[in-house]
Amino acid sequence: MEEPLQKSLERYDVLDRIAVGGMAEVFLAKAYGAHGFEKTLAIKRILPELASDPEFAARFIAGVPGVTNRVIPRAGHLSNVDRPEVFTGLVEEFLATLPP
Repeated sequence: MEEPLQKSLERYDVLDRIAVGGMAEVFLAKAYGAHGFEKTLAIKRILPELASDPEFAARFIAGVPGVTNRVIPRAGHLSNVDRPEVFTGLVEEFLATLPP
């Protein structure tokens, strides 16, 4: 039987469980901020029954090679971009064509 959906993970409101696997679960969530800011994102979390094992947690984190988090002004956050320097340059070129 599936566990009931947890409605909050730290600072995020959980909208839906997208998937559950053998070692993690993925949620669709929203983050909120000042002046009505909101952002929809995905959260991958180690299954609760495995989270208390420090060795497993270290392997889980090591299993995500090359994770990057890029912040591009006016565009937002991007993660796991294969060639972030090229992508960032293209986004910045595009943003330069838009009014401030």
